[in-house]
Amino acid sequence: MNTFFPSHIAAQIFTWAILTAGLFWLAIARSLNASTVGDFYKRRTKIGLALLLTVWFAFIVWTAREGTYRLDQGFIVPNLILAIAIPTAIGSLALLSGRARAVIDRVPQSWLAGMHSLRIVFGYVFIVCYELGELPGTFAFAAGYGDVVSGLLGATAAYLLIRGHRFAVPSLIVWNVVGIIDFLSVVPTGFNVIVTDAPFQWFYPFYLIPGFVVPLFLLLHVYSIRGLVRCTNWRTVHQGPRMAQKSDVTRIAGALPKTKTAGA
Repeated sequence: MNTFFPSHIAAQIFTWAILTAGLFWLAIARSLNASTVGDFYKRRTKIGLALLLTVWFAFIVWTAREGTYRLDQGFIVPNLILAIAIPTAIGSLALLSGRARAVIDRVPQSWLAGMHSLRIVFGYVFIVCYELGELPGTFAFAAGYGDVVSGLLGATAAYLLIRGHRFAVPSLIVWNVVGIIDFLSVVPTGFNVIVTDAPFQWFYPFYLIPGFVVPLFLLLHVYSIRGLVRCTNWRTVHQGPRMAQKSDVTRIAGALPKTKTAGA
């Protein structure tokens, strides 16, 4: 293996990690706008989530640059486990809050699944690194093709949900099962690669994937499964509960006073 990774690979990881966080924030912000919570709570949550994602991103980059996750520190596996588990646990515990639940439940299932299409890009990065001789095939193939398949399943589920296809819910279930299994099967392999392959240890941008991107994708699975469990109308599973419908807009518009036009 080479001792240095190409700079364009690092740029891709940074770019797509930021885009993943941006779409995650946008999904929550969109649901906040559609919710009935107060305006102050909406503004506070949007700003707070943006700051949290920014600080989290910077923290992973800083700790990775400092070698926190390298083998020579003596505690690489526990640190990486914490980097994945803590953010996932915090995002899951947010469901204990009634107002947070009301907002998260409004994120359409099509968004939760569709955002996973970004995993296709991360899968491509792993495969390219293998082709460049930077990653062993045991990890690159499992992580790369696993992400590609999970991303394609997420995109397919999102499309079927939006179209209201009769296979939409089965595709959503398949995506959740395959996506979670992929994470559970790849993480141990990734730990083994980081422990045994020195070049990987020194390429700090890669730690953004397990420490930042993976928890975000796991949270999307958690929120999706919650929505599936609570769903009472499978025909509208792609929508968040009580999302504004066309009939609602028409009813509201009909209740507004009509303005008189000139000459009336």
